[in-house]
Order: sequence, then C-alpha cells, then structure tokens
Amino acid sequence: MSTPQLLGLVGVLVAASLLISAICYWLMAKLFRAGTATFPRGLAVAVCSAMPSLLALGALAWNSDWIEQCPVPFLLASFGLNVLVPLIATAVIFRASVWRSLGIMIASGVLAGCIGFVLALGVRATVAEAFEIPTGSMAPTLFGSHVVETCPNCRREIAIGMVDVAAGEGRFVRPMDVEAECVNCGHRIRVAPISSDSTGDRILVDKTVDVERWNLAVFRKPGEPQVDYVKRMIGLPGETINWHGGEVFADGNLLRKPPDRLDSLWIVVNDSAFVPKETGERGWTSDGDGPEWKRDGTAWTAAAEGDSTPTMRYGGEINDVYEYNHDIGRRQPYTVTDVMLRLTDVRLEGGELRFDWKWRGMAIRFEINDDAKLFTIRQREPQSREIAEQAFDSSSSLTEPIELAIRDGQAYVRQGGRVLASGEFGLSTLTAFRELDADAMNDGESGDVSMSLRGGSVRVGRLELLRDVYFLSPAEIAPGGGPHVFIQPGEPIVLGGDEFLALGDNSSHALDSRFWGPVPQDALIGVAKWIYWPPRRARTFD
Repeated sequence: MSTPQLLGLVGVLVAASLLISAICYWLMAKLFRAGTATFPRGLAVAVCSAMPSLLALGALAWNSDWIEQCPVPFLLASFGLNVLVPLIATAVIFRASVWRSLGIMIASGVLAGCIGFVLALGVRATVAEAFEIPTGSMAPTLFGSHVVETCPNCRREIAIGMVDVAAGEGRFVRPMDVEAECVNCGHRIRVAPISSDSTGDRILVDKTVDVERWNLAVFRKPGEPQVDYVKRMIGLPGETINWHGGEVFADGNLLRKPPDRLDSLWIVVNDSAFVPKETGERGWTSDGDGPEWKRDGTAWTAAAEGDSTPTMRYGGEINDVYEYNHDIGRRQPYTVTDVMLRLTDVRLEGGELRFDWKWRGMAIRFEINDDAKLFTIRQREPQSREIAEQAFDSSSSLTEPIELAIRDGQAYVRQGGRVLASGEFGLSTLTAFRELDADAMNDGESGDVSMSLRGGSVRVGRLELLRDVYFLSPAEIAPGGGPHVFIQPGEPIVLGGDEFLALGDNSSHALDSRFWGPVPQDALIGVAKWIYWPPRRARTFD
C-alpha cells in the first residue's frame, strides 16, 4: 500500500464512520420519536458531533508538546466538547427535548460503537493494524520508550532510550542517573531519574502487501509467537548472508540501499543549525594556510584569494555510536565510512565547491562548478577517473537542499528526493571488500571528510553531516560467539526457502536474527507504513 493509498484508506474510513454515525442518529431519532427524524438531519448531527474530535486532532498536529505536558486539561476539554456539541446538535437539528436528545445520543453512540468494533476487527485482521514500539532496537527510525532532553551546549533535542529494566506490562523505566552524549557537539548530559515511563512510537502496519528487502516488517518472534517484533528485512528466502565493515552481502553481492529511498537510515553527525556555546574536538575547522572558512551564525562562508583553496575538515570521529543509547564509551566504536553532506541555501559565485571523502586508500571528490553549471563525481585514488557528470537542469537550484552522498559502494548527488548524478567506484562484492587492506579500516585517513573552495566565494546557509547505519556482524556484536548468538562469528547465515533475515537499525542494541535466527514467512504480519503518534514524529515509510 503506497502513501496515497494509505491516505485514501484513511479518507474512506473517516467517510464510513460519518455514514455509520448518520444512520445511527437517524434510526435512534425515529426510535425516540423525535420531531424531525430524517437521514439528512442525521448526517448533519454526525458532522457536528465529529467537529470536536477534528479540532482535537488539529490541535495535536499544530502543537503537541504543550498538550503532552498538560494532558489533563486537554482531555477534560475534549471530553466536555464531545458531550456538549452532539447533545446541542441533536436537540437543535432533531427538535427534541434535552432528555430525549440525551437518549438519542447515547443509543446512537452505543449502536455506532458496536458496528465500528465489528468493522475494526475486520480491518485489523485483513488490512491494517496498530502497534506500539516498546524498545529502542530500531532507533532512530522508530523510538521505543524514551525521554527527550535538550543539549545545554548547542540546544539540540536528543532522544534517549529507557534503561531496559522490566517494570510490568512490558514497559521500561529509568531507575538511575545515566549519562548521554550529544553527537553534534560532544557535550555530556546527565539525565535525572524519572518516576514514570514514556511510550514509544505508534505505527500502522499494512497487511495487504508482500514483504520486500529493506521493509520495516512486523512479525511474530521465532520461538515466542505471542511476542510481536518490528525489524528491517534484509535477507530474502534462499540467500546466504555475510557481513563486512558494516555492510551486508547476499550471495556475495553488496546489498545497496536505493539512493532515492531509506532516508531514515541516515543519522545526524553534525548540524550547523545548532551552534555550540563551547566548541570541542568535534565540528568543522579550517585546515592549512591561507584564507579560512568562517562561521556566520548557522552558516559557513569562504572566499578564495589568488591560487589559494580554503579548506575545512570535520574534526570528530564518524563512528557507529548512537546518542539514543546511554552506554557512551562502553564499547569500541567502529568507523563508519558511508556519509552524506547536505547543503542548504548555497550561494556560490564564480568558483568550484569540492567535497572530498577518503577511506581505505580510496578518494572520491564531488565538484559543484558554478561557471560551467556542472555536478561532477570523480574517483581520485587509487586511480583517477570520472564517475559521473551532470549539468544543472532547469529544476536545480543551489538554494534548495542538495545532498552529496557516499553509500554502499556508490556516490550520488540528490535534490528533492531526485537523483541528479550517480556512479559506482568499484566495490560491489564481498570479495572486493575483503581484498582491501583490513588494517586500513581505522587508519588516519579513514572517514576523512573535507570541503574546499577553488576560486570565487561561497556561503552555505546550513551544513549537515550524516552517516549511514553500520550493521554489526555476529563477530562484532559477540566476538566470542556462544549459545546466546544464532550463528558463530565468521560464518554466514543460510536462509531457507521461506525464511527472512531481520536486523535492527540500532545494531549494537538490537535483538534480531543474529541472536534468534531467521524469520519464517508464516510469522510475518505486515509492513510498517506510518508513525501516527506522537504527532511531532508522524511520517510515512516507503
């Protein structure tokens, strides 16, 4: 079910509920012998009765934060309006007394509720079902029980998962002080104990589609069919799965994420929109002699003089640590080599803006040339060659966000969800990855990211650095192996003809197929399509 189809389904359900409500009001008005019991009047009452609920949804969509902080007044006001408005509408439109109107309202509500319950059971069994996310194994795509803190240094909001301690009914609480870290500026945050838990994301699952690779799927846990899990489906039936350097391979071939999809797997490393009061080792700094890049609020500016090339480099380590987790520094992080640079409101005048990426003896350069109006992707090492080149088209504007990405052995330029230029740089198989020098994974140049200007001047209104998810292998998550992992380190997972491999996006904190094995096809429930609560996190997944 696509997003338009999902919205269409919601529209049909809303229209059906109004129709059922109108019929119930009409029938009950006739039963209670109201003065004017007609279907059009029943429809009018149903529409009026739905208005308080629509206003409440609008208030939640407009600003849910204050409602979540003060839920009791909101609930009382909503309850009062949902009683008074239908009562007044029934009395006025059906020309009935207050007591007769109250009877009509209660009777029609009970009848509509019974009909709706039966229909909901049918929809839940065959079309769609709602689930709540209890844990953080899919963060940051899906949040489990968590708290939101604001970094006192850069004012960026941080979601921090609950400590995994059972507290009844599958909930999780934070029973002690913990320390979290803002990935944007490196500031450590002490999170005080809280007395109650918070809920996780609530999702709508589509049961009408087949599960495909990269889908977020809900299924019954192998060995515990009473427990529902949500994970990302990576391996398909009949495939042999291997890992290397955070990448996943099926039958020896690298599993590439489509460049126009899976934005939820990009994780923020640094964002210039949040300016730290105190700067540390993380962040962008000018590199070398000559003119420097300068920070202007949330923007970065540079001007080349003569043959100079103003360059700045990201100074922090790009690794697989999640700020959502509270065990910062408790394990050896792994270098993440797939990154994206998102530039917003670029004002480039007469020069060439370059983005350089180095990893394990390889070097890729993106060039945005204002004079020639070109996007160019070049491989500079180990051999020099042009990967892709594309001229600006009429719909491209540097003032709109533009993304320069290195991901899964390919490089691409994207804007507005549309790929403008793309190309591969020689890594597509497990054999090719293993042939690279393993010691170079964490050498000084791995993960090196820099931006430079050749000629002219530039102003970048907002600069965001993001990294891809790093899928830990069984050897990395449990180096010693043992009975608590499904597959021993170094061995592949061989899927049967009706089995899927399910992995959590929060790879270091996810219980998934690495621990309890493949997911049988008959355990699949559906594909997660929509976060509908809380409103501030509402979104759809492709």
